[in-house]
Amino acid sequence: MIHPVEPETSPNASTAPPVLLNPQMDTREGFHAIARNCLAHLLANYPLVVARGDAEALHQSRIAIRRLRAAFALFRRVTNDPQAAVLRAEWKAVAGRLGPARDMQVLCDLVSAQAAESGQDCADLLAHLAAHRDEAIGEARHMLGSAAFQRLLQDFAAWLEAGNWLTSAVKRGGDEPITAFARHAIAHRLHKVLRHEGDLATMSDAARHRLRIKVKKLRYGVGFFASLQSTQAGAARQTALAKVLGRVQDSLGELNDLAVAPEVAEASFAGLDPITRARFAAQLQKILEQRAHDRRRLVKAAERALKSASRHAEDRRRP
Repeated sequence: MIHPVEPETSPNASTAPPVLLNPQMDTREGFHAIARNCLAHLLANYPLVVARGDAEALHQSRIAIRRLRAAFALFRRVTNDPQAAVLRAEWKAVAGRLGPARDMQVLCDLVSAQAAESGQDCADLLAHLAAHRDEAIGEARHMLGSAAFQRLLQDFAAWLEAGNWLTSAVKRGGDEPITAFARHAIAHRLHKVLRHEGDLATMSDAARHRLRIKVKKLRYGVGFFASLQSTQAGAARQTALAKVLGRVQDSLGELNDLAVAPEVAEASFAGLDPITRARFAAQLQKILEQRAHDRRRLVKAAERALKSASRHAEDRRRP
């Protein structure tokens, strides 16, 4: 039985605790420690969402699930058994249900900020979006408080502690030292990200979104393996790489928010009368036109951060 932290004993949302890995661990033990860390992060936050719709706890719950899915991706070869495939699909479904609340909040913030800056009267549009944001938060609360989600938590914990993957992983490299696995995994994913250096300005929105996902998984991987650094210089390089990847991820994330804003808003407009729908759509279009300079700025910021990541990659190859 999963026993989450009760809201009254944990009144505030919690960020992810550090992952502590031992260089003597094998790859299977490394995944086990990382997955338990991600689960602890989730258990510290999701009850606050269920209890009171806490926005920061919802954000941290999403991060915990993203970290867990990134761990599954990094260790896919080791954990690739039939039950893991089901669990991955279920965690993806949970992430999909939590996403709309965040998307609507981002859109509310965008409209509010631009309306304040330009003096545009968007009160009705903002009230409409806020109502849909609150509805999305309610759906997230319902899902996280459901019997199905509790079953997923229990199934995942049981699989992690006693699943068949613990035995079958050895046949797929699970007994490889975690240090060797980490070096290869980060180098491989870093190469896949850095080959896009110089391409950002000409990429489609969809391609930049796919790159953002790669950067996010890489950044989480760097964080997962940070404690394996045996020297102060190595730890400093790892920290620096994580920071520049964070800047790439943030810039690409804001670009994606701008790209999907019309789609997010349009979904919320369904059911409105045609006149109100046209008014809201025109107001949003004007706001996005006014934010066009943000797209250029964010592309340049992502390009600079990606170049920095390339330099840090060179540093990592040094003794």
